[in-house]
Amino acid sequence: MTNHPNTQTSKEARSPRLERKPLAPSDSGVGHSFVIGYLDTSSFPSVDLRTKPHPHNREGFVLISILIVVMLISMVSLSLLFRMRAEEKAAAAGMGGEQAWAAAMSGVRHAITVLEKASSPQDWRDNPSLFKNQFVYDDGAQRWYFSVFSPGADEAATIRYGLADEAGKLNVNHANEETLTAIPLLDESMAQALIDFVDEDNEAQSEGAEQPYYDTLEKPYTIHNAPLKTLDELLMVRGFTPALFYGEDANQNFRLDANEDDGDASFPPDNSNGELARGFRQLFTVASYELNLDSAGLERVDVNDPDGSLSDEILPEETVKFIAATRRNQLTITNICDLVDATWTMKDEEGLDREYPSGVDEESLPAALDRLTHTNAHHLHGLININSASAQVLATVPGIDDALANEIIGAREAIPPDERGNIAWLFTEKIVDAEEFRKIGHHLTARGHQFSFRAAGFSNQGQYRIIEAIVDLAGDRPRIIYLRDISRFGLPFEIDLPDSGTEESSAVLESRELSQLKINSQSPFPLTPTLSLGERELYSPQLAEIAANNSKSSVLDTPPLPEGEDRGEGEESVHHPRRRSLFRRVLICQFPTVLKLPQTPAKNYAQSYCQMTS
Repeated sequence: MTNHPNTQTSKEARSPRLERKPLAPSDSGVGHSFVIGYLDTSSFPSVDLRTKPHPHNREGFVLISILIVVMLISMVSLSLLFRMRAEEKAAAAGMGGEQAWAAAMSGVRHAITVLEKASSPQDWRDNPSLFKNQFVYDDGAQRWYFSVFSPGADEAATIRYGLADEAGKLNVNHANEETLTAIPLLDESMAQALIDFVDEDNEAQSEGAEQPYYDTLEKPYTIHNAPLKTLDELLMVRGFTPALFYGEDANQNFRLDANEDDGDASFPPDNSNGELARGFRQLFTVASYELNLDSAGLERVDVNDPDGSLSDEILPEETVKFIAATRRNQLTITNICDLVDATWTMKDEEGLDREYPSGVDEESLPAALDRLTHTNAHHLHGLININSASAQVLATVPGIDDALANEIIGAREAIPPDERGNIAWLFTEKIVDAEEFRKIGHHLTARGHQFSFRAAGFSNQGQYRIIEAIVDLAGDRPRIIYLRDISRFGLPFEIDLPDSGTEESSAVLESRELSQLKINSQSPFPLTPTLSLGERELYSPQLAEIAANNSKSSVLDTPPLPEGEDRGEGEESVHHPRRRSLFRRVLICQFPTVLKLPQTPAKNYAQSYCQMTS
C-alpha cells in the first residue's frame, strides 16, 4: 500500500502536538521536565455528549410542575372565594340598605297620611304611638320598622316623635333686614348680604355683597340673585359660617354629645353651658307659604278689586259700606288686620267727608280674616304661624318682644282647635289690643302646610337609613319638595324594639287614635326628580296602576293573573322576580299597611328581592 506523501503532515495537522515545557517548581522543589509525544485521538472511542436523562429525574420534574399548577389553582380559587364572599356581603348590605330605604319611605308616606287626617296639632307634633318603632315588614331574615322624628323644644337636647311646621320658622327668602337682625348673632352686614344674595338686582346695599365681592374670593362662584332652593345654600352667603348655621350640633343628631359640651377641648367649638345651641338652621326655612284661600278652600274676595262682589259674603253692613267707600275713594287697604276697630275719613257719594267705621270687631274679625284679602296673589309668603313658632321666631316679628312671644306661647295651648285656624284669637282672647293687632297681624298666619321631619328605616339587626324630608300639603295633593339621605349622621336614638311577635303593623293604626286613617285611593304619591333613577323606576305606569287598584284595602294582594297568562319570567311580566320585587317595594313605600305577598313555585318575594339586588 502506497502512502501518500502528505499523510504524515495530515496526521500532524489533525493531532495537536504538545511541546515540551518546563514545569513550574513545586513546593517540594522538584522541577523536572518531560516530553509527551504526539497524542493520537483517532483510536479513542467516540462519546455522544447528548446523554439521555435518568428516568428518576424526569419524574421529579413532572412532580414539581404539578405542585406549581396546584398552587396556582389554589391561589386562584382562594381569590375567587374571597371575591364571592365580598360580593355576597356587599349584596347583603345593599339589599339591607334598600330595604331600610323602603322602610324609611314608608315613614314618609305615613307622616303624610297622618297630616291629611289629623284633627289637631297634637296628632302630628309629638305622638310616639303613631311615629315610633312602627312595624313595616318581615322579609324572613330581618324585621323592618320606621320612626319619624324631629328636634325637640328650643335648646333641649332631645328628639320628639313627630313633625315640624315650616311656617313656624322665618322664611329667609322673604325676610327684611329688621326681622333678620332680630336673630341673635345675625348682624346688619349679614342681613344685607343675604338680601343681596336673593334679590334680582346687582346693586349692593351699603353693607351688603353682590357678585363683585364673590368674584374676589379665592374660589369665586356665581350667586343666584334668586330665592334659595335649599336652606344649606345659606353657607354660600357672606358671613354665614358653619358654626353659626349648625351651631354646636355639628353631627345634626339633636343630642348634646360629650364633644359638644367641652368648650374648645374638641370639635365643634361650644360654650360648655350644658345646652345645645342648634344654630340658624332650626330657625330658618325656604319652604313656607300658604294659598290665598279661605278655610273651605275657596278663593277670597280681594277688597281692593273694584269688581269683587261682597253681596254673597256674611259680613256686617258697616264693613260692606266701608269697603265700598275705599273703592270709591281709590284707597288701598294694605292688610285686613288694618280694619280692626278702625274708622277712616272718606268722601261719600255726594263728595262730602264723613267717617266710616270698618265694622270689624271681635265678633266679625274671624270671618273677615277668613273671607277677605288685600291682594290677588295666589301664594302668600313669609308669614309666621303663631300656633307653632318658637318664642325666638315670634320675637322677630316687628311689634312682638320676648315677653309677648312667651305670652302667646303660653296662651295658644288653651285655644280650642276650631279657633286656632285664624289669628283672630290674639285679639279675641285679649292677648293684644287693636293697635298691636294691626301692627303684628301683617306678618302672621294660623295655618301651616309644609312640614319637615326625618324618617328612619331600620331593622332589628341594626341596619338603617335616614331620610330628611319636607312635604307640602298646600295643593290638591301632597308633594315631596325636599328629600335627602342623611344616614351618615347616624341614628340619634337607640334601637329599642318590642319582643318579636308583639309589634303592631301600621295597619293596626286603624284601631287606635286615628282609626279613620284610610289610604288615599288617588294615584301613587309623586316623587321629585331628586330621587335616583332606581327609585323613579319603582313608579312605572304599570306598577302605579296596580298600586292604585289595590289602594282601597288595608291588606294588599297582587292582582290575579289574566286569563291565559302564565307566570313567565320575562322582563315585561309583572311576575318576573325584578318586577315582583319592585311591586313589593312600591307597596311598602306607598302604603304603611300589612302586605300579603303571594308565593312563587320556587322562591318567595324575599328571595326574589335577594336575587334582584345581588
